[in-house]
Amino acid sequence: MACNVAPAQQDIPLARLCMRPIRIEANTESKDRRYPELPVEMGKPRSTARNDTSTGKPYLGAQWHRAAQALASQSRSCVHRRSASQGARLIRVLLVVLGLSAARANASEIPPAGTLVHPTQPGLTVGVGGQLLLEGKPYRGIGVNYYSLFSGLLADPSSTAYISGLRQLESHHIPFARFMATGFWPNDLNLLQKNPSKYWGLMRDVVRQAQKDHVGLIPDFFWNSSTVPDLVGEARDQWGNPNSKTIRFMRSYVSQFMKRFAHSPAIWGYEFGNEYNLAADLPNWRSHGAPISPARGTPAVRTAADRLTSAELAVAYKTFAAEVRKYDPYRIIDSGNSVDRISAWHQRYRHSWGIDSKHEYTQMLRSLNPAPMDMTSVHWYAGRRPLPPFQSGHAYLRFLNHIARRNHQPLFIGEFGVPAPAAAAAASAAKQAFQSLLRSVIASGAPLAALWVYDYPKSPAWNTSFNNPRAYQLLEVERADEALTQPLGLKRTESDTPTP
Repeated sequence: MACNVAPAQQDIPLARLCMRPIRIEANTESKDRRYPELPVEMGKPRSTARNDTSTGKPYLGAQWHRAAQALASQSRSCVHRRSASQGARLIRVLLVVLGLSAARANASEIPPAGTLVHPTQPGLTVGVGGQLLLEGKPYRGIGVNYYSLFSGLLADPSSTAYISGLRQLESHHIPFARFMATGFWPNDLNLLQKNPSKYWGLMRDVVRQAQKDHVGLIPDFFWNSSTVPDLVGEARDQWGNPNSKTIRFMRSYVSQFMKRFAHSPAIWGYEFGNEYNLAADLPNWRSHGAPISPARGTPAVRTAADRLTSAELAVAYKTFAAEVRKYDPYRIIDSGNSVDRISAWHQRYRHSWGIDSKHEYTQMLRSLNPAPMDMTSVHWYAGRRPLPPFQSGHAYLRFLNHIARRNHQPLFIGEFGVPAPAAAAAASAAKQAFQSLLRSVIASGAPLAALWVYDYPKSPAWNTSFNNPRAYQLLEVERADEALTQPLGLKRTESDTPTP
């Protein structure tokens, strides 16, 4: 891209304009808001240190200066010959070269917002038109929910179950895991308050192991909607107050996580919470409010302030995403929502259980996955009731993917599954139901999905592992991932193919 020359500056030599220090922020008006158009400052010789101590901004060393000087020399010649178009072409070539140099120089770092990162950086990103990319290439994949990956360590810091769990995922080519990146109850965060270095050390162990085993991670930061408000002594409605202690804690936790782990290629993306939308705008909120367990750190009673609204959620979602974007301008961010209730619009605007129209439902789905979040999140289970007039989950998931694509967001089916039957005789029917659900997930066109739930013995009806009768679900996911990679040109090598 050529330098942008204002009309009043057209009499200034092109070389002088291009040699000025330049910093271009991301073009937020572009459909693809993820990649800035120009790299970071150039035009002055720098050392190879990562930051300029005078400005705190990143630079890439003397190679930028030499390239810029070469450009200046050739640009002067271009101007002398009145060949501005040739000078513009030279600049475009230089910027491509510099972008590649930036990627090599900072391969292990996530630069701050407004700087150029090569589109093949680790993790999931969203490209033009809402296409999901992995390391810059179109991607479809199915992973697992590994609920206890980190929370298991909080309960027992000496546990090594996460090591064997991640290794088994890697050996079966399960590409990623969505996991709870805090605790469920306020008391689960006692370690964070008493010994933060040990707490973050446990998280470091998880991230390092996942990186070693080439398993991507999607951390869900604030799984339970009442945990943080209870921890700081506020009600749930404070998720909608940007100046609340709840939001202050959220920003601090995100900041601490990002400063430690945003550079890791194991991190594929970021998620706010789990199914907050199902708790929003409930007409019967008094009987279906936040959980109460004083022994685990909650209040003994809930009040009207604990009622959660979708307007409050929109504030929390946007604030969370903006905080993440301070440290990582590229990787995906999603809400963690389930599929909206079929009465979501009526709950918000009519305080009733009336059934939404397609238009009303679409409005709610978009409002609860707001920018700068860039994924549409839903959870879907066999037996759920789809929005009329849809008669099957198969057609309904395709409809949801259609809405997401129109909003330029990939669809993330963050949970799907079929429980174990109560009677052993029904095992065959349950297997068929799972296979049907998996086919619907794939046929929907959603590029990302995650099975519920891996290696969680506390939930025997849903627990899947490679060592229990529900292992067939993981093996089906493995086969599905193998099939999904073929049309995208991501074929495994001979050594990568699992042995029978």
